[in-house]
Amino acid sequence: VCSSDLHMRWVVPGPLAAGASVTFTYTADVKPATALHSGDQVVNTAKVVEDYGVPKATRDADGFTYRQYTGPQDTVTLTVAVPDLSIVKTPDHGSATAGTASSFTVKVTNTDAHATAHNVSVHDVLPVGLTYAGGATAAPSSGFSETGVSGDHRTVDWKITSLAPGASVTITMPVNVAADVPNGTTLVNTASTHADEVPADKTDTGSLDVAAKADLQVTKVSDHDPVVPGTNIVYTIVTKNNGPSDAQASTLQDTLPGYLSFVSLDDTANCH
Repeated sequence: VCSSDLHMRWVVPGPLAAGASVTFTYTADVKPATALHSGDQVVNTAKVVEDYGVPKATRDADGFTYRQYTGPQDTVTLTVAVPDLSIVKTPDHGSATAGTASSFTVKVTNTDAHATAHNVSVHDVLPVGLTYAGGATAAPSSGFSETGVSGDHRTVDWKITSLAPGASVTITMPVNVAADVPNGTTLVNTASTHADEVPADKTDTGSLDVAAKADLQVTKVSDHDPVVPGTNIVYTIVTKNNGPSDAQASTLQDTLPGYLSFVSLDDTANCH
């Protein structure tokens, strides 16, 4: 008698000759990975049930005790293998300059030696001062896709269809560093990953040290040349930042020679 619950019983057709055997095969479904842990034991025992050699009705009618035959049994013990994930995020160049492009490497690995991870999701949220430049690549690229970019290009999601035991996927993430990031800033962000069999996020933090580099240029011209003693000269000074970073604070200085005296200027608010 076979049933759909956990208890099954077969009638062995007889007579079973000496040395003969009968083989039964069945399929069982292992619980989802979310209900098991790596290293759990699946213990399954099959046995020939106790037997008296005659039907119960005969035993009851005879009125005496029959010897009970205890059947043999055998046990199969299996060890559960559940995939596990690790994620490492590192800046590719160690540091970056404000106003330039940079990139991160995000490496996701299935650290289990036996089980495959399915529908692996990778989530990365960049801090203020960094934006995703688009065009992320993965090696190997099979099964890799970008599933979403949001939050002013600071939140990015990718998917890896499956990750075999021991396998890794390395994602290269291009970013732009904002020009207004102050010199000496450390930008920190966290990448995370999970899979169908690994529902809890695994995370890692990547830090990018930012230096500011501004290239200032000054151009000064007068409104006429030559000059006539006793008349006014108008000087125009243009300051330009050739970047790549914003000039957070700079001072322009102009010292008049002894044969000139100050008359006026057009920007009194910023003159000290």
